[in-house]
Amino acid sequence: HVEIEAKVVLATMKEKASTSTESPQQIIAGISGNLSLSVSCKLPKVKLMKRTIQRTRIKDSDAPINPNSLEELVIPERYTKTVKGDDFMFFDSGPTPERIIIFATSKAIELLSQSHHWYADGTFKTSPTLFTQIYTIHAIHHHQVVPAVYALLPNQLESTYDMLLAALKAKAPSLNPSTILTDFEIAAQNAFRSFFPNTTIRGCFFHFSQAIYRKIQSHHEVKELYEDSVNQDNALFIRQVCF
Repeated sequence: HVEIEAKVVLATMKEKASTSTESPQQIIAGISGNLSLSVSCKLPKVKLMKRTIQRTRIKDSDAPINPNSLEELVIPERYTKTVKGDDFMFFDSGPTPERIIIFATSKAIELLSQSHHWYADGTFKTSPTLFTQIYTIHAIHHHQVVPAVYALLPNQLESTYDMLLAALKAKAPSLNPSTILTDFEIAAQNAFRSFFPNTTIRGCFFHFSQAIYRKIQSHHEVKELYEDSVNQDNALFIRQVCF
């Protein structure tokens, strides 16, 4: 009886994997929340169930084989739209080693054009294979910062940021923020200054603090001094100079 119930739970899990957009963790939480301890003990480990969900989705989807290069990358039409059916793939530069792909809905671009203040940053740990970073541009909506543009970039070259901003301006020439807050990456800041010459470019205080800390850690003799509480206060004072 317990074994049969466990099999039913796993079958339900696979069905949800095929029909829902929930994350593996959400699916597992949903099917196991009200199970008895005896049935829960018959289920595979969470890690194995997550793999089963992922394999089920790959099998049931039309996802192509993982490419070996950006030139080989093919994006099926279903992945160019949101779950509501709205166009999501905003720009694709084409099959080249310097390929960039931008995702944004028309509503997000409209929101970006209405926002006087932008926030831009790149992340590397979650970037898909073959790309170097996911670069996001955020807008202000109802006093909250919300992501509007997601760009898959192959490198951190100024020419790549130029391509990103040129694509945005080509389809939305009204874009003209008052300020843009970025990290201290010179290539990105130069690109923003080039396309938005009347916009104030500001560095992010968080990234400024990180830069100071990394600099301290890179010099052994300074690192030892930093461990002293008085010198830590001095380092904190350096951070406040920007204000």
